[in-house]
Amino acid sequence: MDVLRGEGASGCEVSVSIIGHQQMHELNVKFLSHDYPTDVLSFRLDDRDDLRHVEGEVIVSAEMAIDQAADFGWSAENELMYYLLHGTLHLCGYDDHTDADIAQMRQRESHYLQSWGLPRSGNDGASH
Repeated sequence: MDVLRGEGASGCEVSVSIIGHQQMHELNVKFLSHDYPTDVLSFRLDDRDDLRHVEGEVIVSAEMAIDQAADFGWSAENELMYYLLHGTLHLCGYDDHTDADIAQMRQRESHYLQSWGLPRSGNDGASH
């Protein structure tokens, strides 16, 4: 994927799962103790600090993409692609807990979205 290469990773193994609200809710409760569905979860499966090799999993909610796409002025497919991007950036070490982290995450998201011809409008990262 362009994102992994763009962030300096190589030799990566990343699985992607597309699921619905109920499954996402269950995973969010099980792994993060958040009692609600979310758009994307990502899990780094290796314990290396070395970004050259990333092993991980990105799980995205198709139903959430369908529900949220109009808020951002694009298709559900584009919203789902955004979730994949966001989750992959998490695997590469980006976070979104502080304002500075969020700004850096949004900058990297914008970089890739623009390179793919997918500028995002509307609410900026509502559930991320």
